[in-house]
Amino acid sequence: MRYRRMRAALIILRAYRRYKVKSYIREVNRRFKNVRSMKDHGRHVKWPTPPKVLRRFEDAMKSIYNRWWAWTKIKGLSPEEILQVRAKVASLEALKGQRADLGLQRTWEGNYVKRDSPDTASSFTLVSSELQRKDKFMRVLFSCNVRKINRFHKAEDRALLITDRHLYKMDPLRQYKPMKNIPLYNVTGLSVSPGKDQLIVFHTKDSRDLVVCLQGMVPANESRIGELVGTLLSHFKSEKRRLQVNIASPIQCSMNGRKCTVVVEPKINQSHPDFTKSRAGYILAVPGN
Repeated sequence: MRYRRMRAALIILRAYRRYKVKSYIREVNRRFKNVRSMKDHGRHVKWPTPPKVLRRFEDAMKSIYNRWWAWTKIKGLSPEEILQVRAKVASLEALKGQRADLGLQRTWEGNYVKRDSPDTASSFTLVSSELQRKDKFMRVLFSCNVRKINRFHKAEDRALLITDRHLYKMDPLRQYKPMKNIPLYNVTGLSVSPGKDQLIVFHTKDSRDLVVCLQGMVPANESRIGELVGTLLSHFKSEKRRLQVNIASPIQCSMNGRKCTVVVEPKINQSHPDFTKSRAGYILAVPGN
């Protein structure tokens, strides 16, 4: 008699579970039935509370829905827009919560030298075209005016041109004459500070890191570090290569094989960012509040 009661209870329990599962699935179908015609494709719809046996199943269903929702957002984008979305996602994953402004709300143009320096844009375009003919790169990933440290520990103005194959340093005072270039396969990582400054260090295999501060932005308060980091991360990922991103202050780097640090210091009377030599390395003085 006891065995029969236990068997009957087990049958009832299984039947109840099947009922709860079917009820949950029917409720999910009812709530999400018309998501295709909704303006936000169902993002406002609240998921019903699942029975305990379906907790993992609910996670799988939410993951499938989120992938479908993301696909609806990008399916109509152009190839250029898709590249931009991928770069923004990469930047968000690497820097979220660690830098104040990633520039996610604006369009990422990438090639900024022409926009920021309209008077000399024709010279930059001419040199870029010649480099493309010579080095056979496919596209420009990023360009910007920068302040950099040279091998003699002096600060100088340069333009940075990053393509899918090389990182070029160019002299804007000599009609963007190309200086030394760095093959992208030689870049191993990036370091940025957690502040609002535009400091970025390119780490290389030969321990000859490139220390620069983006400058000359139009508008002046625009932040492009998030864009630069995300664009390079996305490109390296597309080529199945790893790029290490560090957020630190001070930043540790190697200049001509010598270990040093780069510290960011706000100064009230500083009109624009500039580097100075210090005992441990370099100081980037930025305008203080």
